[in-house]
Amino acid sequence: MIPKVVSEKTKYNGKWFEIVEQKVDLGNGKTAFWEMFKSSDAVATIALDNKNNVYLGREFKAAHKGFIYTTAAGIAERQDSEKTLKEQARKELREEFGFNAKKIEKLATVLQNGRSTPKWHIFMAQELYNDPLEKDEGETIEVIKLPINGALKLLLSNKSHFVALLGILLVKEKLGL
Repeated sequence: MIPKVVSEKTKYNGKWFEIVEQKVDLGNGKTAFWEMFKSSDAVATIALDNKNNVYLGREFKAAHKGFIYTTAAGIAERQDSEKTLKEQARKELREEFGFNAKKIEKLATVLQNGRSTPKWHIFMAQELYNDPLEKDEGETIEVIKLPINGALKLLLSNKSHFVALLGILLVKEKLGL
């Protein structure tokens, strides 16, 4: 038999996410209760200049009690089309790093983990130009430019957002670097 979700009950409902308890029939006569983190999808953009330098952000994150390295990323407020996701990736790049791109391409959609609903839509931005938007309240991001291998080394040796690391690897694969 195949396991199936029998019921769901919201345990916590916050501004950005909710915690849902799921009652699961395991298909073997047993029942399990699992908690699930439920939130919107997100977008992340790996920005490359014409020399394949990568732009990363160094940003304070209270959850980690320090700075982490990341890429331009944020909540996907609407998920109704690939075009909408691409525009949201572009918006995050403009807000967080001050760049827009003549070329933006989707590289992958990945799941965060098995107990979370958000999917991450990862993009590569090329042919960059300055076109900043106002940053979100509370965001202070130091933008760092590095050769792609230097960026990968930095992400592997410091606190970093998994999507930034995965995005760099996807870019290297895509461009054959």
